[in-house]
Amino acid sequence: MSEPLPGPLPYNNQVAVPEHYRHAELWRDTSAFVRRHMACAADLAYGDHPRERLDIFPAAVPGAPVLMFIHGGWFQFLDKSSLSFVAAPYVQAGITVVAIGYPLAPEAGLPAIIESAGRALLWVHGHIGDHGGDPERIFVAGHSAGGHLALCLGLADWGARAELPGLVKGCFPISGLYDMRPVLDTIYNAKLGLDSETAAACSPLLQAEAAPARLIASIGGDEIAGFHWQHRALLAYCTARGIAVEDHIAPGRNHYSVVEEFCTASGALFGKVRAAILAG
Repeated sequence: MSEPLPGPLPYNNQVAVPEHYRHAELWRDTSAFVRRHMACAADLAYGDHPRERLDIFPAAVPGAPVLMFIHGGWFQFLDKSSLSFVAAPYVQAGITVVAIGYPLAPEAGLPAIIESAGRALLWVHGHIGDHGGDPERIFVAGHSAGGHLALCLGLADWGARAELPGLVKGCFPISGLYDMRPVLDTIYNAKLGLDSETAAACSPLLQAEAAPARLIASIGGDEIAGFHWQHRALLAYCTARGIAVEDHIAPGRNHYSVVEEFCTASGALFGKVRAAILAG
């Protein structure tokens, strides 16, 4: 049974979390530290657009599993360097991390942004072996808008388009946007420019073709109603189709601090994702 479409729900996390700027400062400073002190193959082009670039943080072990991480920002803000800090604990755990950028709205529409993420995935499969990663063990994760793109890659079998079915071994969306129809009436659609048809076509829950072997859906317990609806919609989708999904609600975490649990070595969410990747 699917989650019924709601009436208007809050999606503005900057209003809901007055201290959001503190998280932004922490992310900026920690990401800069990571880029200065960790090995990184930076700004590798996977497409023609200037934002179609990615950074690879290689694990020390050869043949390491690969975590492709996609930043959020309502498809309009931030870039791959905004969340470089995510890489540190995974690399230390023997996992190669790839942080991707992508074109942003309003210059690019959401269909083009999704296609860009798919190109990044196929590029990673074709080239990660040159950086010590295992192209047969690729996992995807993302936060907020990046959670949407991660689920697009996990539920739509992008690998099959290149005769590589089952390319994504696991998907870990964090506080994502999985059905874009409720976004139509938010302030964020001014730049996205979605109509009802495009919103449906860009919703991974409405366009799914496959399912990854491992799916962990996470959200902060203190997040606002719009994102909790999206999370429930994903769980309902999986239940209706018999797709195994692990539900992780991080107590006391908001839309920003849940990302910090995702990449804190002592965090419960990090522990689950690390174990899933290393077992894959």
